[in-house]
Amino acid sequence: MTTAIILFTTLLLDPLGTAPDLCADVYLDTDSEPITDAEGTTLSRFCEWTGPEVPVWNDDVCCTIGAAGAECRLAPIDQACDEGRRMYCEYGELFTDMSVVCYQPFRSACELSSCSRGTVQSPDDIQEDILCCYNGSCYEFTSIYLEDCDGLLGWCSYGYSKEDGTVDCYD
Repeated sequence: MTTAIILFTTLLLDPLGTAPDLCADVYLDTDSEPITDAEGTTLSRFCEWTGPEVPVWNDDVCCTIGAAGAECRLAPIDQACDEGRRMYCEYGELFTDMSVVCYQPFRSACELSSCSRGTVQSPDDIQEDILCCYNGSCYEFTSIYLEDCDGLLGWCSYGYSKEDGTVDCYD
């Protein structure tokens, strides 16, 4: 009887259940373990990677998940999704077409390595990207390699790749 009351109360208070976190679905290495940095930070497969300054969403979205990623829309209040699956998004942004982009923020690479001051000779080579920083240098990082970052992951909004493989960040 107690179990039935608890179950009934839970369904009454949260009829749709708790939505899984969209950003918790992460890239895995060849051993099916999450790809991480030295602190255990993982890389979301479906949330857009970005820097530390992101809008808080803290609500559910309706997402259709495919090979190319997740397409999310504003979730109806207290109703099931018309299309896709209800997912939770901590950081995100609503656009005029009612689509929502969920974000996975990373600390600034400038907190992990010294950032360059001044301007870059060739502004066409500037890129924003996730970096793996260790031993005072930062390197472009991609989940394609399916390897852990031995240092710490950080975001660079204005990065310049050098011939030696390091990236100077001009944030």
